[in-house]
Amino acid sequence: MVHFAVSGRWGDRHKLVGQPLTEIFPATAIDVDVGVESPDGQTHLAHVRREESLSRFTYENTSESGVYSVNFAHPVALSELFAVNIDPRESHLAKFVQDELAAELLAGLDFSYVTSWTGEDAAADSLPAGRHGDLSRWVLYALLYLMFTEQALAWDFHKGLWLLCPAVPALVWLFRRGRSLQD
Repeated sequence: MVHFAVSGRWGDRHKLVGQPLTEIFPATAIDVDVGVESPDGQTHLAHVRREESLSRFTYENTSESGVYSVNFAHPVALSELFAVNIDPRESHLAKFVQDELAAELLAGLDFSYVTSWTGEDAAADSLPAGRHGDLSRWVLYALLYLMFTEQALAWDFHKGLWLLCPAVPALVWLFRRGRSLQD
């Protein structure tokens, strides 16, 4: 199972922007019409071409990143999804410092370099301490109580019914105690 999971069986379904979508079929699948739905929702027509002893589908217009849905018509009757992503090598994730920003990116502009946001802290301090998360806490308590009640109902239905209305057992006990004291 591990070998199957790491074998990269769907590796050919992950492409980079600009790389063509390709699929290979036996030679019997010649002249099949193909509908390619691009990430923007438009459908484009393509064809399967015969090459020696096999047939190859190729779709070149992958200039947009996203999921491409390729639908093959009869006799293949197949639908495939291809993920087209931007090239991760084009990303430079290094952090800029103020001097580099001033010299390279924002040369000649007057800007303020701020690394922390103080607006959230001030808004959180202005709320009263007792009111912060009040409703959500009670909703969570109610859900927790209902989860335990469900388990009690599954274990013994008659005893679990008492958990649905906890005041009823106390009233029944008081009523029985009052009758026993009168007798």
